[in-house]
Order: sequence, then structure tokens, then C-alpha cells
Amino acid sequence: MEIESTGLAIGLVVGGIAGAIAKGQLDSNKSSNLLETKNNQINSLIKEKELLLNKNTKLSEEIEYLQEENARIKKKFNQHDDLQDDLKDELEDTKTKIEKLKKENQELFNQAKSYKEACEALERQIEALKK
Repeated sequence: MEIESTGLAIGLVVGGIAGAIAKGQLDSNKSSNLLETKNNQINSLIKEKELLLNKNTKLSEEIEYLQEENARIKKKFNQHDDLQDDLKDELEDTKTKIEKLKKENQELFNQAKSYKEACEALERQIEALKK
């Protein structure tokens, strides 16, 4: 009986050890599976982060391009605005010159009319003296 109880005790110990090893392997398998799942999630997040970084970089480049384009358009608009202001100033100067020339023309017309009237008066006097 002692041998049987020793055998039983050894069997229990061996069974316990085998059970512990088996449980450890199961826990180890669960841990490995859990670790693999977490690694896959981390890898997936890393890939997603890289995609987002690439997208962010592309969007930053596009924003920079659009800002440069906006600056070019603003500059062009300001140049056109300056040109329009210059043309308005030139138009006003031309209108002023035209008004001045109209006045000079009217003065010359009035002088010519006066000379013509004076000439006609002198011609009448000459005709009257001839008679």
C-alpha cells in the first residue's frame, strides 16, 4: 500500500506537472495568439499612420501650391488694379486736355470771327471810299 500510495503520489505529482505544463502551453498559446493579435493591430495602426502621414504630406504640398497660386493671382489682380487706376488717371488727363483744347478752339474761332467781321467792315469802308 505504501508503494501504491507512493505511486499514487508520484502519479498525482507527475499528472499535476503534466497538467501544469499543458496549461502553461495553453496559456502560452493564448498569450501567443493574444500577442500576435496585438502585433497585427499595432502593424495595422502603423500602416494607417503611414498612410495618414503620406496623405497629410500631400495635402500640405497641395496647400502650399494653392497658397502660392493665390499669391500669384493676388499679385496679378493688384497689377490689373494698378493698370486700371493708371488708365483712369490717363482718361481724366485726356478729358482735361480735351476741355482745354475746346476752350482754345472756341477762343480761336471767336478771334477768327472778329477778324472776319473787321475785314468785312474794312472792305465795306474801302468800297464806300471807292464810290
